[in-house]
Amino acid sequence: MAHCDGQIFVRFQGSRLHPDMTMKKRRILLLVETSRSFGREIIQGITQYATEKGDWTLFLEDRGLVQKEALWTESFPCHGIISRTTNATLLRKLKQLDVPVVELHGDNSVTNCDIHVHPQKMGQMAASHFRGKGLKLFAFFSLGHSWWSNQFFEEFSRSLEAMGLACEPNPFCSMSNNAALNFSLTRNIEKKVVDWLHALPKPIGVFCPSDSLGLCMINLCQMAGIFVPHQVAVLGVENNVTLCSSTSPPLSSIAANGKTVGYKAAELLALKMKGRKIPPLPILIEPSLIVTRQSSDLIAVDDPDVGIAIRFIRDNVSSRIGVSHVVKHTGISQRTLFRRFNEYLGHSIEAEIVQTRMERAKTLLRETTMTLNAVAQSVGFMNSEYFIRAFRRECGMTPKQYRQSLSQSDS
Repeated sequence: MAHCDGQIFVRFQGSRLHPDMTMKKRRILLLVETSRSFGREIIQGITQYATEKGDWTLFLEDRGLVQKEALWTESFPCHGIISRTTNATLLRKLKQLDVPVVELHGDNSVTNCDIHVHPQKMGQMAASHFRGKGLKLFAFFSLGHSWWSNQFFEEFSRSLEAMGLACEPNPFCSMSNNAALNFSLTRNIEKKVVDWLHALPKPIGVFCPSDSLGLCMINLCQMAGIFVPHQVAVLGVENNVTLCSSTSPPLSSIAANGKTVGYKAAELLALKMKGRKIPPLPILIEPSLIVTRQSSDLIAVDDPDVGIAIRFIRDNVSSRIGVSHVVKHTGISQRTLFRRFNEYLGHSIEAEIVQTRMERAKTLLRETTMTLNAVAQSVGFMNSEYFIRAFRRECGMTPKQYRQSLSQSDS
């Protein structure tokens, strides 16, 4: 360790002091994968922090999550490192360096993760999403396991238990432990998964801890002649748009809020470099939202009248329908329909109408350039003022803020 003009730097073995080290800008090495959308979102968050503060210079190498070597780790003088790696050898090297490091993955053995997406919120969102579709049967699918997929499974199961429901056991979770959860789909494993899928009671919602596993699940269902989402509804994690859009049907996914993870990682590194007190670790970041696509867009209720009501609401989301219209369409008494909605869905008819409108509005805000007034009209509101008020009440932000948050994530 050495000091120069009040700045701390690390001189790695065999390296020379770079001229920038004597300047006020702090040199930050990023060992975050560029091969995955979540890693790229994290880099965006770090970049935003660096741009706002103006006293960081970022250095990044093009790498994958499971890459073993870091080209600059032993020869690059820097003030701090933000890492997202699963390789035990590299994790040990980082741990031995006399420089602040913020780890965003780790293996929970050599190094723990400092900041990651809140597993309890993830499990709750997945359970509520499937339950809101009327499903009563659930499973978790993972080929092998890791510390973070175990947490997703535990919180998903716990959330279902709180609803008086259960998660079907996944026999493949007991396969090899891998921090990155890379999986190899051999013919033998394919057959075992297909047999498991055939044996599952249906309709069922299957939660996968990554989009790549969600893609795998949809493909295996197709091989097995099982219909998605009518027999097996599938939900992934990360919202990798390329993967989610390439499946047939397209994959629903939880957006993991990587940009916020990156920004908070930069804030934490700044505290470490200044020798300030850091908050309790790990710091947990709430996932953004569930992007609903066709893989989980189903109506799964045992009561045909409730099913008819839900389909009527979805088909008429652009009209100014109310509870009375839904009751009239089903032809049964309002009191009976109220009771059945609460019994099968756990919420009221009015809540179903609002939820359907908001999901449709999010899709239009996300995938079109329609004006707010046009979006409002398309989801059954008289004008944008009423729509903005309802959207903020249900989603915690205005439609404009929601659309801006999406554009920032994509930038």
